[in-house]
Amino acid sequence: MEIFDFEILVQELDRPLGKNKYFAILQFVYAKTESDTKDIKPDLGESLGETQEEARSKMHEKYQSWLATQN
Repeated sequence: MEIFDFEILVQELDRPLGKNKYFAILQFVYAKTESDTKDIKPDLGESLGETQEEARSKMHEKYQSWLATQN
């Protein structure tokens, strides 16, 4: 299985949670297999951040950790 695309979605919270104003989720992960392309749904939860960049960065770290366990 070869991961070839993923998307992190960042949105503003309706009401901030403490200092956190943004949350990020992993919207999709596409992987190629021997026979087709699959949409994988890893359950990484969400990441919170004071800025969009912080929330995205935290989710990217979770994604990289998950990806390391897939090999």
